[in-house]
Amino acid sequence: MKEFNYNHWLRITDGIEKYILVKGDNHFTKNGINFSVAFARFIYFIMRSKTQIRDIIKNAISTNNCKVKIELNNDTVREILIYMYPNIHFEFTPNLVDKNIDSNLDLEINGMKHYKYVFLIPHAKFIRYFSNIINKMDDCCCILLNLDYDAVELCKSYDFKYVSVNYKYIDNNVHFDIDTLWTDFRINLEIVKQIKPYKIIVPEGNLHSGEIYNLIGKTLNVECICIQQGWSPVYHVGFRNMHYDKFLTWGNKFSQLLLPYNPKQKFIATGSHILEAIDKTMTKSSNVGFFLQHYSASVMFGENEYFELLECAYTFAKKNADIGVIIRQHPGHNIEESIEIRLKKLGNVKFMHPEHYTLDEVLQQIQVSVAIHSTVLLESLAYDIIPVIFNNTAMPHYEPNLAKENVAIEVKNIEQALDNLERLFNDAECMKYYSDNINTTKSEYFLDYSDNAIRNILNEIEVL
Repeated sequence: MKEFNYNHWLRITDGIEKYILVKGDNHFTKNGINFSVAFARFIYFIMRSKTQIRDIIKNAISTNNCKVKIELNNDTVREILIYMYPNIHFEFTPNLVDKNIDSNLDLEINGMKHYKYVFLIPHAKFIRYFSNIINKMDDCCCILLNLDYDAVELCKSYDFKYVSVNYKYIDNNVHFDIDTLWTDFRINLEIVKQIKPYKIIVPEGNLHSGEIYNLIGKTLNVECICIQQGWSPVYHVGFRNMHYDKFLTWGNKFSQLLLPYNPKQKFIATGSHILEAIDKTMTKSSNVGFFLQHYSASVMFGENEYFELLECAYTFAKKNADIGVIIRQHPGHNIEESIEIRLKKLGNVKFMHPEHYTLDEVLQQIQVSVAIHSTVLLESLAYDIIPVIFNNTAMPHYEPNLAKENVAIEVKNIEQALDNLERLFNDAECMKYYSDNINTTKSEYFLDYSDNAIRNILNEIEVL
């Protein structure tokens, strides 16, 4: 039931938006602060994580069962599920395992002082992402949430100033209400008040912590700037109703794609600060890169789709010993050891994982990229790399529709993928056709790169 996974993803956004509409603005407003956008982002990731509930519903639908029993204490999730599946009769029972509620407030702050600029770091990966911007700035610090020890160690390795914030509040197991977000807002408001920054910089745009800091900025009259970090082929609630003071995108195309879902947002194209400009005279190695996304972290596809991509990589490598095959796992999930051992037996397979190689180092070495719906399919364009979209899901097509623009090839199964990969590497005219199209299109997606993009970003931050 590939269709179910994709449709479930769409239903999560529909269910959350229906819930917010029914509840009304007053429900999400506390002390004059409207938390509806922060709520949407927070609950979205909770709904996404409920994979066991998703599979129970999937099984019920596959057996034409309109009654579903689910152990669930969270009142908010219950209501949203009903909006998502109005034709299903849900019977909710308490889950005794989830009944332990931590209602203590334990706040620990280290490294507090005044800084002109603060970078919100919800996850350690954003330190790497922001590093070449921070290196160009003085008097700035990273705010590390929830005592992320990896983030602390990374900051130390980069010699970045940081404020580590560790706190816990009422858990969301039984219910989720605006008091939870108000606690989050109040704690971080006091932190920002003490730092007294000139600007707040947040990553990505779809996280509830970014919206909390956006609201803090509006409360304190401090500009909050969001910098694009990735892309989703579905415009879920995380990428809707954004209202940062500025949202800095990689290129005008992304600004145009996001604008219909974010009419109050000011978009400014600055380019990608982590991608390098390509030397057109450079001859690349004859390599293909497979970029993995783990099924445990995806709403759109499951275990079968994930292993189909790996099997495609193995089959292609075995049949084409003269072509290098590079495998890169997702930063958040390790590849299974047995799979890696199997692939390493092939002499033309090389692993270039995030902890050892930057994305730029990988992209510099390949001519073709293969992924299910990874952002790297778009980032490939900046390097004149031809994306092969391995869309073995129920998604009608990758968004934006790169195949329709003739800058990518989209396939639905292993056979189509293998045929097109071999055609690309054996037919110079075919490779040139897509490369020429990419050269005429990529500036729409990426205004600039590296140092030029950093200068553009620093100009928008108005670094003093």
